[in-house]
Amino acid sequence: MFLGVLVGGHRRVSSRARGLTAKDTGALDTWTMEIEGACAEIAVAKLTGTYWWAYQSGRDKAPDSGSYHVRHTCRDDGCLILHHDDPDAMFVLVTGRAPDFEVRGAIRSVDGRDPRYWRTNVPHPAYFVPASALAPLRTEAT
Repeated sequence: MFLGVLVGGHRRVSSRARGLTAKDTGALDTWTMEIEGACAEIAVAKLTGTYWWAYQSGRDKAPDSGSYHVRHTCRDDGCLILHHDDPDAMFVLVTGRAPDFEVRGAIRSVDGRDPRYWRTNVPHPAYFVPASALAPLRTEAT
């Protein structure tokens, strides 16, 4: 958690210095969102036995944990949110608050960008893939 706090804080400071603004999540302030997101990435790395590349800045398209892109929400009933400009890669949904996370599953972005998941009744229209549409995350044990 300490590493997640450091990296999340660094990401927020770096983004502000470059004039980048975070999308309003309605649930978390931007500092908390960055910290929880970094901790969720660490959780996926631990689960999959992969190396966590700690520093990612903005939407640079590099995977967050091993070969996975991680999306986090504190909502237990939350969805994996995908955007048109997300890379064609595997995305993982993590819910909860540090240190209590649940990895809900994964989906290839090309499959998640299905028209039935598109929502416009939100501040930033996107694809909201429900956890029920995700496949179990493959780990060394599975």
